[in-house]
Amino acid sequence: MNKKRYLIALDLDGTLLRDDKTISETTKSYLRELENEGHLIVLCSGRALRSVMSYYNDVGLKTSPIICYNGHYASDPYKNSFKIEYKINKNTAKSIYFDVIHKYCDSAMSENLHKIYLDKDDDLLFAFYNIDDLKVIYGPLSEIIDEDVFTFLMKIDEDQNKHKKIKEIIENKYKDVQVRFWHGGEYCELYLNGVSKSKMIKEVADKYHIELENIITFGDADNDREMLGDYKNTFVMKNGAPHLRKIAKFVTKYTNEEDGIIYALKEFLAQN
Repeated sequence: MNKKRYLIALDLDGTLLRDDKTISETTKSYLRELENEGHLIVLCSGRALRSVMSYYNDVGLKTSPIICYNGHYASDPYKNSFKIEYKINKNTAKSIYFDVIHKYCDSAMSENLHKIYLDKDDDLLFAFYNIDDLKVIYGPLSEIIDEDVFTFLMKIDEDQNKHKKIKEIIENKYKDVQVRFWHGGEYCELYLNGVSKSKMIKEVADKYHIELENIITFGDADNDREMLGDYKNTFVMKNGAPHLRKIAKFVTKYTNEEDGIIYALKEFLAQN
């Protein structure tokens, strides 16, 4: 067993997950082994809690915490020893929807742990967030949102002028949130100022008494930017966004299709 206790934060899509959204049996087995040795295997995703939990259970994790909604929520899913939440104010979400949806966006969705607010059906978002048994409320989000939310997404096209205008409206009018455009440009996402996967990783590490130098992170996309830049031991996937190679400390030798995390972790732990 490695004498140091590590917090190993793993992004899901493009990192831990293969392109078909599955995890190899080799990877699952190794991650269970690391957890049994006392390390924390922290699934750290923009996905919803229920979606992250499905992969948590698929791997067979038992004692590690999880982080979802890009750092807006974290918990110990089975012991229930802690819960950390950061929510977007419902009035802010409603106002932004009203300001941009008619001119710049095609549709939008928002949610918390109990409800999904949706103005139009969207197969991609349904696949990404999983409806399960949540209550789905349809209608203009400026009218139907009645609680603070963890996530707020809008579907857009690839018109960069629209992207620029959305960003300008939100930056100039709203001081507590920012907007992030997903890789590929089809969606944009609101997030609270100062909230990120990295911020939540630090808070979780503090809960579990893990030194910051014992945090290891893996990611591939812009919502992983902070967690790839804030720590000593950070890995961007070989298949990740090229510009993140300037931010992360290391690049994996193999892609998400090739168990890239496993090879990198084995090499790292053998040397430390």
